[in-house]
Amino acid sequence: FPGHQFFVTPTYDYTSPLQRFIATADEPVLYYDPFTNSDPYAGSTKIEKELLQLSNEHRQLYNQHLLNRAYGRDYLVATKRAWLGMFPRPRPLHFMHPARFFQQQHSIATSQTHFHS
Repeated sequence: FPGHQFFVTPTYDYTSPLQRFIATADEPVLYYDPFTNSDPYAGSTKIEKELLQLSNEHRQLYNQHLLNRAYGRDYLVATKRAWLGMFPRPRPLHFMHPARFFQQQHSIATSQTHFHS
C-alpha cells in the first residue's frame, strides 16, 4: 500500500526504531538487514564478528536473504519489474508431465481424491 509507514524495533524496546520504512508505488519490496542497517558507523570487522556468531542454520538463511536481494536487483534490470518471490524457488513437489505440442492434455486416474466415480 503506497504511503504505508512502519518501522523495525528490537523485541525488548518498542520505542527505539532501528529503521523506518515508507512504502511507495515505485518500490514494492523493502528489505531490512540487521547487520548493515543497525549501525552505519560500525566497521566491517564488527559486522564480520556478528556474522560469525550466527548458527549454521541462521547463517544459511541470511545468505539466502542476500541471494534473494541480489536476484531481485538483477530481475528488475532484466524485466523492469520487481521480484516478489523468494529465490531460489523450491523444486516442484509434483511430477510435471512434459508437453510435446500445444493444447496437449494428460489424463491421470487415481483413487487418491475426495470424489470417486
